[in-house]
Amino acid sequence: SEGSGALLTTDFALAEGKSVFAIPGNIYHRNTRGTHALLKDGARLVERVEDILEELYPDLLSQKGRTISNGLFSEMEILASLSEEERLLYLQLDQEPQHIDDLSRMVDMEVNKALGILLQLEIKGLIIQEPAMNFVRA
Repeated sequence: SEGSGALLTTDFALAEGKSVFAIPGNIYHRNTRGTHALLKDGARLVERVEDILEELYPDLLSQKGRTISNGLFSEMEILASLSEEERLLYLQLDQEPQHIDDLSRMVDMEVNKALGILLQLEIKGLIIQEPAMNFVRA
């Protein structure tokens, strides 16, 4: 909310030139005014994970697309580089979108845990999150 300690902390971060990110909320809800104030004050708008990655790791996105699209890593090398849980989820994916609920059920994993692992796979450039919590291989 406006005037909260969190907003004061972000004001200091912005003044120091630190990256501050904000996810916009419903404009008609009072509890999102603070977030919108951050955006007005210079926080970076976040609509997708790439928005954060572009700011913090500018070279990562260009490298991940180039590395995978050029086929520098074989399927076996990719699988060998993954943890057991990452591998379980990755192997469930192909070019057809899979919903998070279905994925977590297929590998017998809590949805929140599966989401964390899928985020790691997305950061590595191996999968893409599509709308409505659907995932596909990159």
